[in-house]
Amino acid sequence: MSTPAVAFLAELESARKRFQLKPVHSDHEGLSLAQLPEGVYGYTVSSPTLDSPLFAERIFQSFECHKLSGGAVQIVGFAKPAEVDALSAGKEPVDFKLYPEPFGESSALCIVNMARIVSGKAPSRTDGNFMTLQTNPRES
Repeated sequence: MSTPAVAFLAELESARKRFQLKPVHSDHEGLSLAQLPEGVYGYTVSSPTLDSPLFAERIFQSFECHKLSGGAVQIVGFAKPAEVDALSAGKEPVDFKLYPEPFGESSALCIVNMARIVSGKAPSRTDGNFMTLQTNPRES
């Protein structure tokens, strides 16, 4: 495996550890994010909604999702560093493309709380399989 691929997988593993997540159990595969127990992560190729089904196995260009302890849901991907900085600052709306893997200039790990998503378009199925997301500022 190439060094960039190893780095991207290591970033994802670090985020899972930080949030104390376990893989979605095989008994829960295919359930929607809303139906899953807390503290799990898995993969989807669906639009970013609570109805998105989650699966244990990562497939090509699928998005990782987290259901945190407390019930918050996150979608994980990669965006341009300036977009990730703006999203992290949380002071203004951010419109951007989120990729399931590093793609072109979109090389920064981006974890988006689904509650901040105002609108999201389904994955493109081309050009890196991006989702177009519009987010609100973070609540104070």
